[in-house]
Amino acid sequence: MYKIYALIDPRTKKICYIGQTKNKLIIRLNQHNNPKSTNYSKIAKLGRLLKRNNLKFTIELLTEHQTKEECNLIEINTISDYKNNGYKLKNIQDGGHITKNSKESIEKAKQTYLKNKKLGLHKIQCGENASVVKFNEKEILLIYELIKKFYNNNEIKNKLNLPYNITTIQAIRSGQNWGHLWSLNFTKTIPSLFSLPNGISPRIKLKIIDLIVKGYSLEHIGSKFKRVKGDLKRINNKNIWTKVWKFYNEYY
Repeated sequence: MYKIYALIDPRTKKICYIGQTKNKLIIRLNQHNNPKSTNYSKIAKLGRLLKRNNLKFTIELLTEHQTKEECNLIEINTISDYKNNGYKLKNIQDGGHITKNSKESIEKAKQTYLKNKKLGLHKIQCGENASVVKFNEKEILLIYELIKKFYNNNEIKNKLNLPYNITTIQAIRSGQNWGHLWSLNFTKTIPSLFSLPNGISPRIKLKIIDLIVKGYSLEHIGSKFKRVKGDLKRINNKNIWTKVWKFYNEYY
């Protein structure tokens, strides 16, 4: 049987490469985890980087096929479908072991792929059904609520006590992960405003600016947020917090 497989980056737990093999998956996985020094492909470079950091790819079987031709056709469309679903694959070529895919081969592959997809023989897993998922849908919606309240990535990580780094939260924020659910909740990405470890939170800055815009006195704002009047005047005149002002005008 010819197999189409996915390599999973241990750092992100996301699929980073789609390939095919007739060997056992464990053999192909070993090759990816020990790439030759003369192999300069993107996935080989990543494999060497992981190895230097004592990390390894994991592998997942996607589909199996009786013939090489069928495997080639499905691989082309599998790569295309994953890329269209937001996966940042390291594949250099379009797949199918074809140096340059002709329009005819691509069209034939497309029709075969759509036929199999309609029959339920191939589909991209997403959300809670994905094998390397970190969250469930309820948790994602909770993260979305904090994003909409203008919490930044670090605040979300700390508030929910998440064991993941902020790149995982950023991928959720941008729709790179859970894109099918993101599109139902956002029309554009709300960026994460950076804050210094001991500095005032951008979210609090937005609240102060909002009160200024709504006409609250500087004395009232100062007593509420323990800010001196001189600083509040500078904020009011937009001499400081210019990035937060720009964010406020665009998203509030």
